[in-house]
Amino acid sequence: FFMCKTEFKKATEIFSLIFFIFCIVLFSSCGMQVHFSLDPPVSYHKPDYSTSDYAQKYFEFRTASNSDAGEFTVLGTAVYYKIYGSSSALVTDVNSVEALNTYSNGSAAARKVIETLGYKQLGTSAGSVTPFISGRNSKRVSVRLMTYGTDSDYSAKVEIGGVKQAWKPLRFDSRYTFEFGRNDSKYANYDNNKAPVQSDEDVKGSASNGIWYVNMYAVSVGRDASYTPYYSLVCHLGSVAIDENSEDN
Repeated sequence: FFMCKTEFKKATEIFSLIFFIFCIVLFSSCGMQVHFSLDPPVSYHKPDYSTSDYAQKYFEFRTASNSDAGEFTVLGTAVYYKIYGSSSALVTDVNSVEALNTYSNGSAAARKVIETLGYKQLGTSAGSVTPFISGRNSKRVSVRLMTYGTDSDYSAKVEIGGVKQAWKPLRFDSRYTFEFGRNDSKYANYDNNKAPVQSDEDVKGSASNGIWYVNMYAVSVGRDASYTPYYSLVCHLGSVAIDENSEDN
């Protein structure tokens, strides 16, 4: 039998409607995963552990400007660090992170830093702050972990948008400082300036000569409606050496 044009058109419309309904049911039952992306921070001054110039031993970066989208919330910028007993271990880990730090790998580099390598979020003397810099707007941030001499320009401090904060950067427990060489009783709260040991959660290896290496990353963070965390590419902030045998670093 042959269909007339009207019958054929009607059959085509019915088939299209059935196919459309089938697709809706299929995607509804399987669920459609939505992916969100975050722009990463950008480094402005990246110290290298090999420098002995105290004036260069600070980290400076700009947080990214990211926007909320529906049920996706931008939390801010987290800063992660790890203390190494050797520069070679530091370099090996930095290279392994850098190999993953591409858009095609998504948040693999951030998860490597946080989950695999066990980096810790930077603490503060005002208590634990997560993430380190909150908010969606871009801000210029400067961090100096330790003090050299008595000049306030080279003291342990954090500046956000050019404003020196009343609090100072500390290790992840928001108790111990990075002033490893200032553990003499002439310093206030000197017992919080203890040098790292290999068993500390934020330490990898031991320093046979008293020289420790601190490496840092910054990463934009957000979450969706189910509180699943999302990370941008990581921004390597650099690394500094800290001598536990010297009060000036």
